[in-house]
Amino acid sequence: RKHVEKVGDEAFGSSQPAGTGPWKFVEWKRDQHIRLEAFDGHWRGKPPFKHLVIRAIPEVATQVAELKTGGVDIIRNVRADLVPDLKAHPQSYVSTAPILRTHYVQFDMRHPPFDRKLVRQAANYAVDRDAIIQRLMGGLGRVVATTVHPAAFGHDPTMTPYPYDPKKAKELLAQGGYPSGVDVTIHSSFIEFRPVFEAICQMLTDVGLRATPKPWDPGPAWNKVLQGEGKATHGYYGSWGYYSVFDADAILHPLYHTEPGGWVGKWYARVEGLDRLIDDARSTVDQPRRKRIYSQIQQMLKEEAPNIFLFHQFDTLGVSKKVEYEARGDEWLWLFDAKPKR
Repeated sequence: RKHVEKVGDEAFGSSQPAGTGPWKFVEWKRDQHIRLEAFDGHWRGKPPFKHLVIRAIPEVATQVAELKTGGVDIIRNVRADLVPDLKAHPQSYVSTAPILRTHYVQFDMRHPPFDRKLVRQAANYAVDRDAIIQRLMGGLGRVVATTVHPAAFGHDPTMTPYPYDPKKAKELLAQGGYPSGVDVTIHSSFIEFRPVFEAICQMLTDVGLRATPKPWDPGPAWNKVLQGEGKATHGYYGSWGYYSVFDADAILHPLYHTEPGGWVGKWYARVEGLDRLIDDARSTVDQPRRKRIYSQIQQMLKEEAPNIFLFHQFDTLGVSKKVEYEARGDEWLWLFDAKPKR
């Protein structure tokens, strides 16, 4: 508190932060790096590395090149097509772990064409999730029935994913009022999942949902979502991570609730009755009751299809052979656990 009062909120959030971790802040150069140094008085003892540098490298090819040449020691979200190369390289290895992160296409349900349930269902039948996982993700993904992760409390294991059925997708699109198809724009800021994004748009196009993929700059992209700029798009391809919160509420409230606090839902989702069910599950400690409510919500999501439900992700790290470190299921980088290779 004294430090914040001394330097002010703006400096605390940028040039003079302070924390309780095993490294101390040294320097932040915007869009370049954050530099830290070890705090030997940490309660867990001396950190394994004296200096820690977190670099901003937006281009995937540059990240991989830096790892191979020793410029960095760990890179995140390695694209599946690059995994074999890093596994074979003498200076690197790959570590993976399933994580609590679900991928989806979020529809703008306020405007045509995705204000119509049949069109949203058509989009779900149009996407071959298994092919995407096997051909573009190296098998590192699992198809989901809704956005609720199978490891989360409240997940209903009786729910089955939408099957890939392009014929049915075309039929539903026609029944939904678009027998000749319709043009849509889908946005995404996923650099590392760009091939997946483009494949989804192509599959939609193949059934008559002629989808134009539009990249968002990763920097301001999240602000676009939270500020409701859905009017500029018919939907966006993204993901939501639970990190270490093994509960369905960790995705249901932010993604679907339409009141303040529903970060995404208030701009995109419009499923009648869903707010009340989410609130009911939040307002009781009766776990069996919460589980029943979450099952009801998942059935509602499957029917109303506010998203294209895709898959849950694996964290994929490229790691220098100078370092011992394994990917974690909570998606965090706990670098105190990294060790110099002996």
